[in-house]
Amino acid sequence: MNKINSFKKRSGTFANKRITGKKCEEAAILFLRKEGFGIVERNFRTRRGEIDIIAQHGNTIIFIEVKSSGVYSEESLEYTIDNRKQKRIIETAKWFLSIKPDYKDCLIRFDVIFVSQGNGKLLHIINAFEEVI
Repeated sequence: MNKINSFKKRSGTFANKRITGKKCEEAAILFLRKEGFGIVERNFRTRRGEIDIIAQHGNTIIFIEVKSSGVYSEESLEYTIDNRKQKRIIETAKWFLSIKPDYKDCLIRFDVIFVSQGNGKLLHIINAFEEVI
């Protein structure tokens, strides 16, 4: 296979993942709004990383990672969001809080929402990991 065909194949897969990811994020946002969460930001990016959704519920700011796949459970969390990924999310959250002083007195939480590609079911893991900020 030549380089051009190889690139097209990989880029097509990447594009499909992005589309799936966006659909899963949309499903997560609909779920969060139904549950009474306010959406503060989406896809907040820094050099250190990205946070899919930043939401607010009462006096709590929630940094949410959205994952899509066939089947996930709380037991598989450690394999999908390893320490390195957690650290990037935490560092990105710290940056967000440093530039958004309105949220300095809020409680902080890190959640994960798994969205099943097969049936669209959601698994919301509250306080999936912790870090003192």
